Amino acid sequence: MSEEKPLNDRQRRFAEFVVSGDPATAAYEKAGYKGGKSAEANSARLMGNDKVAACIAELRAAASEAAGMTRDEVVKMLAGIIRSKPEDARMDNPLCELKMSKAGPFAGFPDKARSLERLCKMLGWDAPDKLQHMGEVRIIIGGDAK
Repeated sequence: MSEEKPLNDRQRRFAEFVVSGDPATAAYEKAGYKGGKSAEANSARLMGNDKVAACIAELRAAASEAAGMTRDEVVKMLAGIIRSKPEDARMDNPLCELKMSKAGPFAGFPDKARSLERLCKMLGWDAPDKLQHMGEVRIIIGGDAK
């Protein structure tokens, strides 16, 4: 029987960069892999590697534990900010933050638009920033494809 190999140093660094928020292609290059035309495809393959995916999940779980919050808690908090009513702004509301004006300090909610953007990104609802197609593309104008 063959033993499973552990992650190599570059795979581990790739996982760490992904967890820290780098896009897969940037993480791939930062981890020491060769950039260039194939970096995006190779980083996608690395993301699909079972051992790498397990390492990413482990690192994310450890980060959540260290932060004292889970992903679900953050999603609920962002949704609460988005749904908040101005009249609910007070210092004992955990969703509020201290803001300053010429009149002095006051309680206010974080920016709803930014909270909505963050929530959409966390839930994967945003369209990809970049879409790359690798392969043949045929454009047919006024005729049958052959």
